[in-house]
Amino acid sequence: MSNKIWGTFEKFYNIFLVSLTLIVTILGMYQVLARYLLGWSISWTEETMRYLHVAIIMLGIAAVSKSKAFTTISILTDYSDRYPIIGKLLRLFQNLIQIIFFALIFYYGAKPSRQAVKQLASTTRISFAIVYLPLPIGGLMGLFYAIKGFVEEAISKPSEKVGGTNGI
Repeated sequence: MSNKIWGTFEKFYNIFLVSLTLIVTILGMYQVLARYLLGWSISWTEETMRYLHVAIIMLGIAAVSKSKAFTTISILTDYSDRYPIIGKLLRLFQNLIQIIFFALIFYYGAKPSRQAVKQLASTTRISFAIVYLPLPIGGLMGLFYAIKGFVEEAISKPSEKVGGTNGI
């Protein structure tokens, strides 16, 4: 039951990320058309697009972590394919680094969210707490996926690869 609920949540999370990207694209096109065809600029679109870009990046990091689509050093991945135990240790170490990274993003992202509640953005007049909120949310989601990846890797046999990595 919880896998079904979590799967549904992940589906909506991905749809939300795609929706944010679509909104940024539409706002960007609207800004260009207004500026060059109508001859006037819309001030709030630039600020909104900037904040949405940050949100997409911070929330998207977790989605990338889940799918193990992050950048790796190919020489290490090639080496790990030849020596399964070393590969397992490298993947565990990689997950451990991710756990630390996402824990730091969550902790240091939550601080400004709490502190900036009364501070308002200059054009859109929204609270900076909302602007900073994607940091702890993305950190928490990434932390969950990193811990899940660590546990899956820890209980797998050395010859099994849990998830794929893209060597770049």
